[in-house]
Formats: sequence, C-alpha cells, structure tokens
Amino acid sequence: KICALLGCNGCGKTTLSRLILGILKPSAGTVTVFGRRPGSQLSGIPGPRVGYMPQDIALYPDLTVAEALRYYAMIYSMGAKLTADRIHEFRELLDLPEDHHFVGQLSGGQQRLVSMAVTMIHKPRLLVLDEPTVGLDSILRARIWEYLENQCKLNELSVMITTHYIEEATSAATVSFIYNGRCLAQSSPQQLISQYQCHKLEEVYLQLCIQSNKDIKEHSYAGPSAHPTQTSDDNTSAEIMTDKMRPKYEFRVNRVKTLVWKNWLRLQQNPSALFMYHLFPLLLIYGLHVCFGSPRRIPIAIHTAADEWAADPLSTRFTAAIDDRLFNYTIHATNESAVRSVSDGHSVLSVTFARNFTDSFRTRLLYPIDATDEELADSQILVYADMSDIQGYYAQYYLWQTFNRFLAGVAPETQYNPRALSLPIDVYTEEDTDYSFSNLFIPGFLVSCVYTVTVTLSALFSINDRSRGQKERDLVAGVTALEMMFTHHVIITINVLIQTSLVIVFAFYILEYRLLGSVADVYGLLVSVALEGMALGSFISLLFKDDVMATAIATYISTPLYVVSGVFWPIESMPILFQSVVKWWPITGPIISMRSVLFRGWTVLSYEVLFGYAICWLYAIVFTIFNIFLSINT
Repeated sequence: KICALLGCNGCGKTTLSRLILGILKPSAGTVTVFGRRPGSQLSGIPGPRVGYMPQDIALYPDLTVAEALRYYAMIYSMGAKLTADRIHEFRELLDLPEDHHFVGQLSGGQQRLVSMAVTMIHKPRLLVLDEPTVGLDSILRARIWEYLENQCKLNELSVMITTHYIEEATSAATVSFIYNGRCLAQSSPQQLISQYQCHKLEEVYLQLCIQSNKDIKEHSYAGPSAHPTQTSDDNTSAEIMTDKMRPKYEFRVNRVKTLVWKNWLRLQQNPSALFMYHLFPLLLIYGLHVCFGSPRRIPIAIHTAADEWAADPLSTRFTAAIDDRLFNYTIHATNESAVRSVSDGHSVLSVTFARNFTDSFRTRLLYPIDATDEELADSQILVYADMSDIQGYYAQYYLWQTFNRFLAGVAPETQYNPRALSLPIDVYTEEDTDYSFSNLFIPGFLVSCVYTVTVTLSALFSINDRSRGQKERDLVAGVTALEMMFTHHVIITINVLIQTSLVIVFAFYILEYRLLGSVADVYGLLVSVALEGMALGSFISLLFKDDVMATAIATYISTPLYVVSGVFWPIESMPILFQSVVKWWPITGPIISMRSVLFRGWTVLSYEVLFGYAICWLYAIVFTIFNIFLSINT
C-alpha cells in the first residue's frame, strides 16, 4: 500500500524517513521495517530492499542518464540484461531524456524523473519518496501514482511518500498527519474526513494542528488518535532486539569496483578541473623559477676622484673588472651625488675611490708595514649600501667577487705570489655552488606545494558528494562509508602518482634544478607527502560539512607550515626548543629529507631521509585511523 506523510516544512517528515532508512538512529524507542531493525544484517535496509528518493535531486551531475542508472544497478549487483530491460521500462513510463544527456544539463523536472527511475530500478520492497512529484505536471504525477498503485498490487510494494500536495494524498491508502515531530492522526483519507466531520483532508489537518497547539499549551497532549499498524513478520520483539547489526567495517569488492568506475567517469567528464589540478603545481614551480632567481644588473653608483684618471689608475681597472651581467653602474662626479643616488632608491650601492687610491693601494700591497694611517685610509674602497631588500646582500657578495678579480689582475705587478694576496680560505663543494634562490627554495617548495594541493583536493572531493546529497543516497543503497573513503583515496592516489611524475620531469629535466640524489627517492618522498595530505584532507572533510569552511581550514593549517617548516628559511635559525618541536610538524621532516636528497645525494638509508618518510607515514596512518572511526560513526 501507499502511505502518505502530510505536514508543513520542518515538521519531521524527512527525519522520520531517515529513521526508517537507518541513516539516523533513534535516541529512544525502536524502528522496525518488515519486522527488522534498519541496519541489521537481515533487514536489507540500507540496501537492496529499499529505494530512496530524497527531496534534493541527489544525482551526480557529471554522469549521463544511462551512466547514472547503470551505476545504481551495479551497486545492487543487477545483471546487464536486467538493467537494460528496467531502463527501457522506465523510459516508456517516465519519458526519460536520451541516454547521452548529462544529468546536470537537464531541467529540474527531468532530473526528478531520472531520480525516480534510479529509486525503483532494482524493484525494492519499500519505496521512501520525499516530495517525489514536486515540479512535475499533473498528467505525469497521475501516471506515477497509477504506476505505484499497480506495483503495490502486483509486487506487494510498500510506498511511503512525504508530500505537500494534500489533494494528491487522497489517493493513498493511509495518510499520516505530522506536526511538530508528532503523528497527529493516521488512517485512510475517507475515515479521517468522516471521523473529524470535514469535507477535505486539508480541513482535517488544520483542525488537528489547532487542537495540537491547544494541547501543548495545556500540557495534555495524549498522542495520535489512530495508531499505526505494526507488521511483525512472525518475529517477536525479543528477536527484533537481538538482530545482529550490519558490520560497520563491511567492505565488498563489487561495490568498490563500481564506486571506482563512477569516480573515474566523473573525472573524465571534468577534464578542465583535472588539467588544472596537474597544471597548478607546474605553474607554481615555473613561477618560482622565474621570480626567485639571483638578482642581476643591480644598479650601483661609482665615484672616482679627479686625479685618479691619471695613467693606469687602479680605480679604472677595478671598474673594468665589474661583470656587466651582475652590475649596471653609473659614474658620478661627486661622492655626495653617488650617495644621494642610493638614498633616493636609484642605486643599491655607491662605490667611492679616494683621490690617492692608486698610490695608496700599491703602498698597502708592497710595503704594508711602512704604510701610514692616511695611506691606509685612502686605499679603502668606501661603500654605502641600501639594505632594505635582498639586493643589498647580493650586491655585497658580487662586490667581493669583483674585488677578487681585480686583485688577481693587480697581483702580477707585485713580487708576491698571487695566492698570498687572497683570503687564506678555500671552499670546496661537490659541484659549483648555485646561489640562486629558486634552487635553494625548491626542496621546501616542492613538498609544500604537493601537500597543500592534495589536502584541498581531498577535502573538497569528499564534501562535494555530501553537500549535494549523493553520499546519503549511496548509503541508503547499501554502500558503506568505509567503501566510499577507500575509493576516494584510490582515485586521489592515482592522480597523485601522475602529478608527482609531471612535477619531477618538469622541475629536474626541463628546468634542470640540481639533483644529486636518486629520482626514486624524490618520487617516494613526494608521494608520501601527498598521501599524508590526502589523509588530512579527508579528516577535514569529516569535521567540516561546508566546502568554503573546509577550504579555509586547509589554508589556515597550511599557511603556518610555510613560515616555520623550513620552506623558505632553514629551521636552524630558530631557538633550539622551537626547532625540536617544529621538526615533528607534517612537512618539516620531509623538507629536510628532500634537501638532503637533492643537494647531498643521500638515500633512504640515511637517518635524515628516513626521518622524513617516517613523519609522512606517521601522520598518514594516524589521520587514516581517525577517518575510519569518524566515517563509520557519523
């Protein structure tokens, strides 16, 4: 038979439906369907014995009509022939759109028809329809009611419909009036009209609501006037209460394959989003490469005293030693003009040579013991620097390089070995040192970029399904939360593997960043970081239901990590106590490991590299355990 639940918005119709479907658990009392508690092993609810059509469309908009119907048929383990027959039957009954049309491109009425077909495709024993005919024309509503009445007679189908259309409910065998979370009355439409001496059900409902409000004020509400009949299927109440509940950790390969198939189809139908997911890290790395290189053509101002333009002045030879790729210099007539150029922001350094620089510098080199204080002062190169940004530090470093070249050119004129005039320090590295900031930043940038993108993707991937009602519909179909989480992780892991490969090829083979270690270690570290981020993203999606809030939380978590995890500056600059704490943060260890692989050539056999792997997997395992617990208990 058909039972219609009538009531205003917010009165409890949808909540009652969710209790019957086993989505919600009653805080008191029990609910039985076909003599079994929803969620028990033998109830089939959630599962194949029930079909649920929520008030929202709750279909995947990026699947076609045929794919949506086939997806739920596969969830219910229906064969291909039976699925095709049922789709053909509903196409004639409901005038469904063509198979190739995407659900998201259909009108609201057409989407509701597809939703109805999905609900009934597996011939369940119970249909729970929440506002099923909203937005449909009267002719189609009549056809649907006629079909449901025939199915009740021929296949012993039970139907529970929540609706606003009171005139539509007159066709139901039983009507239940719901108000403020209570069943005011339940019986056949004719009996209710006769019992309350009204002409229409609408008048009955109004009279019951008025009486209920009076009873509430007088604290004398005594419950519904007509109690629902209960079907026990020969089960005693003791047997019902001892029903074994369905395992929360249930995991079936058939459903997992179907979920993976569905998620993969959805990704294929969103190539732009997939493309941006893989392209975004590459754009960030390229931006780092272009924007964080070593400063070049730094503007400097040079002043040389007038008599330094004598024959072969050393100040001219110093100027000639300047590398035009590093400095862009201008000659100033006075020291004040050169210094003012720095103060006004036109130059980064001013370099001033004293009037007797040439003679004084030669005296300093050849007769350092006999040099007077005045000669030592005149042999100094006076530098006024603007240290307001990083260019000042680079300019000083480049100036030291220029002075060494200048000194190497002057040394042959003395009687000393050229090495005696240079600093007695020799620095050796495994290869030429590259002081490019992008090269120094690349270990932390790779780790933080992969981590942040995966955290956000994982959080939004799960929330997107839940916010549109698809997750609830899948749960009613019998899919478990554990299966959903597993398939989400499978799809994200596949994309992580692809993205990591693209990042490595782009960074180390196209942009040619320095790599002394193994590509396998870099790949393993980045994949481990991504899996850690995936676990955190899933955790965020379980705690926060809104996609905007989840994105904000992911940002709030990631931003401090950039500052204190060694992304742009080594943690050794922090206080010792702070270092010992920060070292255990999600991406600090992996960044240290990545730096050791790239610049030292170390492998996973070394402690620092192994520590990075351990941090990633520790966080991934902990968050995965939390995710499993939250998924099966919410």
